[in-house]
Amino acid sequence: MNNDFSLDEFHIPRWKELPSINLYLDQVVNLINSCLTPLIFNTTDYDNEDSQVLTKTMINNYVKNNLIEPPVKKQYSKSQIAKLFVICVLKQVY
Repeated sequence: MNNDFSLDEFHIPRWKELPSINLYLDQVVNLINSCLTPLIFNTTDYDNEDSQVLTKTMINNYVKNNLIEPPVKKQYSKSQIAKLFVICVLKQVY
């Protein structure tokens, strides 16, 4: 594991900590990657697509496959963001 990372410091946002405003696709990707990438890939290089837990394409596929609801006016709600966190974590376990 990366020496700069400790499981004691790891935190997935709780429901009340998720943004109360709707977010655009780029914002959702950045939020989830910034929270999960250190745990899963042990890196802080969020710009490299190979080191991302979630990409725009993945979200679009999850919408197409009805895993999450389509965005409203290109924005994702708190519920959709929470579902994406669950999908990303479970995908790593699976």
